[in-house]
Amino acid sequence: MKAVKMISVVLAMCFFLLSFCACSSNETALTVDSTAVNKEIYGYFLSVAVNSDEYKEEENKRELAGRLCAQYVAGCELIKKHGVQLSAEEKVAVSSEIKTRWQFYSSFYQKYSVSKQTLCAMLEHERLIDALTEVLYSKGGERELTDDEIKSFFNLNYVAARVAFTPFDETLTKEDVESVTEKYTSMASIVRAGGEFSSAIEQYPDLADYEDTEHLIASTDSSYPEELFEKMSQLKIGDVQIMRFSRGIYLLQKADNSPFFDAYKSKCIVKIKKEEVLREICEAAKSSKLEYNSAAVKSVLSSADIK
Repeated sequence: MKAVKMISVVLAMCFFLLSFCACSSNETALTVDSTAVNKEIYGYFLSVAVNSDEYKEEENKRELAGRLCAQYVAGCELIKKHGVQLSAEEKVAVSSEIKTRWQFYSSFYQKYSVSKQTLCAMLEHERLIDALTEVLYSKGGERELTDDEIKSFFNLNYVAARVAFTPFDETLTKEDVESVTEKYTSMASIVRAGGEFSSAIEQYPDLADYEDTEHLIASTDSSYPEELFEKMSQLKIGDVQIMRFSRGIYLLQKADNSPFFDAYKSKCIVKIKKEEVLREICEAAKSSKLEYNSAAVKSVLSSADIK
């Protein structure tokens, strides 16, 4: 069994190195210490340097792209050090996302000399940083977070609720909106009197969109109005609330979010500590020596129409 396990580890590391050197036949744009970075990877980070709001104040996009490449290499080294890999399910998810992204944005990436294969490698790298964060800070990791620390974050950033919703469109008159609001008030009264949430909704079966299950709402969930999360956080478990916004009206009953904790624990760890890992990677990259292949870099800049 030990021999089989060792072979598996060796194969996994070989796969990682192959992934790291994807498009190795591509011309080298720069070396980061002794690691060659090809034109496509440089082009990807050039696209980030030029188009990300985070770097809009940076004037020298050429050098910024080089620094981002150095951070990429530093991240790869840390990932390799800890033997982090993506699961088969994660790779399938990346493949699906790349398929959609390439369908809509292939011309944008090709402008920066980036192939679909390299784009996939870059997205896998992002996912690997998440996985690295989880490895470092989950139970048994070098920097293990306690359950109490994770639960504190979870409870501040997620709320569970039963949700019914009726959208408002431009065809509704003021009277229509008030009529819908009255019906929602009636449903809320049923629940507050001890009735089941689903039974209340059944009073007006054609009125509300509703799934007979509890939803976990994140503080960053843009599919809900911003104020909704804050208001729901202030309620007690079991409390019922009607919330009316320009987009529509909600009937909500706050639920216990603890049954969701185990499923969201890993996601919370990443949200809590990923920035710390990225800062560590950024710091490690600062000491890297960068040497550019001027012709290759000029080719990428020309393709992207950057002077």
